[in-house]
Amino acid sequence: MQRVAPPPRTIVTGASGRVARLLRAVWGETVEWRSRAGGDPLADLPEGGSLLCLAGIVPGAGDLAENARIARKTLDAAGRVGLRRVLLMSSAAVYPVGERLTEAQAAPFSDYGRAKLAMETEAQGADVETCCLRLGNLAGADALLGRLTRADPVLDVFADGRVPRRSYIGPVSLANALARLLTLPQPLPPVLNLAAPGVVGMDELLSAAGRAWISRPAPETAIPVIGLDTAALRALVPIGDDDGDPAEIVRQWRQVRP
Repeated sequence: MQRVAPPPRTIVTGASGRVARLLRAVWGETVEWRSRAGGDPLADLPEGGSLLCLAGIVPGAGDLAENARIARKTLDAAGRVGLRRVLLMSSAAVYPVGERLTEAQAAPFSDYGRAKLAMETEAQGADVETCCLRLGNLAGADALLGRLTRADPVLDVFADGRVPRRSYIGPVSLANALARLLTLPQPLPPVLNLAAPGVVGMDELLSAAGRAWISRPAPETAIPVIGLDTAALRALVPIGDDDGDPAEIVRQWRQVRP
């Protein structure tokens, strides 16, 4: 797959996180990677540049309300210097259980999802063009491929015989989509789903990775499917069915993992 370079003067905050590490394996040093470890990540932003905000708090890592505060600080700083565009990374966690979920169907059932939706609210009325990206499962930053060990993983099996299914995207497909979204001349919508088309079964990914797995009855709390409608995304960037093929997702993951 041909890689697409992000535009000049692109800043990425949250550079120490899992998503950033995977993107860095694709983009290299073509963007400026920033994290709090290197000082104020919002200092000296380039006028007319772009910013991809990956900074945030994940479940179990701190106060989830900090996500909204990070967004507000980011947008205030971007507005002061006149950035061209800000992409805020949100999450599919803002959605309920279901398939073909459109951007209008946010209804989070977890604290993390509610925190991400509150973060999106901070973008409303910002002084800089802002698009909140509701990311599906990213191969390598997910709870399956990203945590594989030598032991066979355990998958929940539901009464219909299916295992959990999710909207997925590979690291290269994600990097290309982000680069194009940062580059597009026309304004972006305030919210976009960000994933490859369709849903992928966890068993399909493990099969593509050549891994066996152990089944267990799905508990009542297990989530059978969260699938994102990607029509709005595909109207803007070339992302197709091949990007959602389990073998391609695994290939991209292997290509960039340490």
